[in-house]
Order: sequence, then structure tokens, then C-alpha cells
Amino acid sequence: MNRKFYSTILRLRFGHCRLNYHLYRLKIVHSPLCDHCNSQAEQSLAHIFFECSSFGIQRLVLMDELIEIYGSPELVPRSIQALLVNRSTYLPLFNFIINTVGQI
Repeated sequence: MNRKFYSTILRLRFGHCRLNYHLYRLKIVHSPLCDHCNSQAEQSLAHIFFECSSFGIQRLVLMDELIEIYGSPELVPRSIQALLVNRSTYLPLFNFIINTVGQI
């Protein structure tokens, strides 16, 4: 794995991301709202991974990979922090970021 992979995983773990929700709190951007969908939702990690309507297909791919890791849909954690406990999820989460927002 390369530096980009590790920095992305660390940003996920700490929650310090280049998403509008975090950048707005630092007074870097003017709005915390998502740039990718028209839902008027804050662009947070939870929104990008679990809610954003612009990334439905990528989310299905991610869920298929997570179901393969955990064995059944009921066992897949529903939070980023819970997913990051298992190192097997790092690559699918990284691929989701690369295929959606590009970087965090």
C-alpha cells in the first residue's frame, strides 16, 4: 500500500477529512452542505458512506465487499468507526473513497 492509502485510512479514523462538514467547522468553506447531491445534507463521512444519493452504485459495490468480509448483511457495522475496527475493511473503504469523492 502507498502513502495515499494510509493517509486516507488515518483521516477516516480521526474524522479529519476534506469534506465540507469538517472544512466548514474550520471556517475554510462557506457551507457544510454536500456538493454531490441536492439533499441539503451536511457533507460528512456518514453522509458520503451511507446516505448520499450520488453514490448509490458505489455503495452497493462496497456493501457486497463488506458482506463478503462479515458473512451476512446483518453483521456489517453501520458506522465508519465500527468498520475501521476490522483491518479487512480498509481496502474496500479506500476504494469507495477513490471511486466517489476521490480523496478525503
